[in-house]
Amino acid sequence: MKPASGSPVTEPLRERDPGARADMWLAAALAAVLLAGFVARSLATLAPPLAVGDDGAYYLVQVRAILRGGTLAIPDFPLLFYLQAGVARFLQVLMDPRTAISAAVRITDTTLPLALAVPVFLFARAFRRPGDRPGPGSIAVTLVGLMAVASGNSLLMAGGMIKNAVALPCAFLFSYCCYRWLVEGRRRMVAWAAMWFVLASLTHMGGIVLCTAFGAAVLAAGFTTPATRSRVRLPALALAAALTGCLMVVHALDPERAQRLVHAVLAPGWLFAGSPALPWLHGPSAAAHWNASTSMEVWLGNGLGVLGAITVWRCRAGMDAPTRVLLIAATIVTLALSSPLLGPDVLQRLALLAYVPGMIPAVYLVSREARAAAILAPLTLAVLLHGALAVKTLRLTALVPAAYQELVDFRSILPPGRVLVITRPMLRWWVAWTMEGHFSTRAEPALAARDAYAAVLVLDQLRGDAFGRAPAPSGAGSAGTGVSDAARLRSVALRPVAEGVYFRLSAVERPAP
Repeated sequence: MKPASGSPVTEPLRERDPGARADMWLAAALAAVLLAGFVARSLATLAPPLAVGDDGAYYLVQVRAILRGGTLAIPDFPLLFYLQAGVARFLQVLMDPRTAISAAVRITDTTLPLALAVPVFLFARAFRRPGDRPGPGSIAVTLVGLMAVASGNSLLMAGGMIKNAVALPCAFLFSYCCYRWLVEGRRRMVAWAAMWFVLASLTHMGGIVLCTAFGAAVLAAGFTTPATRSRVRLPALALAAALTGCLMVVHALDPERAQRLVHAVLAPGWLFAGSPALPWLHGPSAAAHWNASTSMEVWLGNGLGVLGAITVWRCRAGMDAPTRVLLIAATIVTLALSSPLLGPDVLQRLALLAYVPGMIPAVYLVSREARAAAILAPLTLAVLLHGALAVKTLRLTALVPAAYQELVDFRSILPPGRVLVITRPMLRWWVAWTMEGHFSTRAEPALAARDAYAAVLVLDQLRGDAFGRAPAPSGAGSAGTGVSDAARLRSVALRPVAEGVYFRLSAVERPAP
């Protein structure tokens, strides 16, 4: 029967796919997080006139060596440096080589670590149940994503720890691929996991540590879970092959680093040397009381680890086996990397990594329970405040332009031939970058090797404001400022070569024959 003339013809309305609508909200949250992360990171990496961090100029030296000779100046994990060199070579079309190198390093430092928010988005989408409202997932991406890109853990790696920051997104994507394999059982996910493992491992030692620890925890939890036992055999072989291959590459590039990694696995006792908590376990005392003023990185790692344990217990009834394995593994690794039982030096480095696996249970909890955002929001606010303090701290470690120009001017008055400059550790890479020579942070080996160089010089810092508002080094203005064995320089004759507002350059006189 046809409708009467003039009557509107109605068709059933097509409802939008709720999954596509939820993805749209998640994508919008991801875009907002990336924009906020870019602004926060730019304040640390682009706002200061020069690279920040104690080792800020290290990347400049390495990239310059690749562009000039095709190899690194110092043995190291190579992947990021070659990527930066490629960006610098492209930028040389638009600017001079020196400016292009600096721009390439700062651009990669600003953008690449932001990729840490992408796995947060992927996990939120994977944890979403069919028919769920888009709100909890987008809230999870926003809260945890901001933690990923704008926390103190992330921003403290700007400038001098770019390799570490770039390795973390690769390690996070490795954990996501492991989870997808447990859920789907597709072999291509094992291949993707192996690829991200290799990329993380050839970028920084922290990538090897984080991927290996997470992979081992997933295998252990998977083997003890009957529903996933059959699916962890192939990843175990792939992980062993990837780890072996990466160790071989690292050994070829830097045997010392490879040996340290193997030693850490075979003899892990050194990880706990000097631990402030171990004596406290034997009984508190005035001499052996654990210092409660632990860094924010350690508190964040332990907080996320406890949240992970609560999530596993609270959501255990409706949790499938692959997700349970994933969250248990993430919680174990988070608590292990931020354990106060570790030695201070080890804990300081590993705690920076702990928040990466710790974000996985946080994403799950907020994605499944909207009320959990009330718990995570204060923690996110705390780490954002920590990030703001990190930006302020990093600016204190940026060499001021006038001091930088003095080092550049010193380059023009260096004697011909191979030159060795004795300097404080904070200036070593700036010396290598501006003066294009060798450096030593100790006087004794430099003086012992003086016959191998045309000249041995001493760079002294005269005032403390060469690095922002950082305090002056002890003995500022004296011979060997900031050098641990500066007293050794008193036994040799020094001849002033040049002196500016911030630095003095002196030559070591050769003894009379």
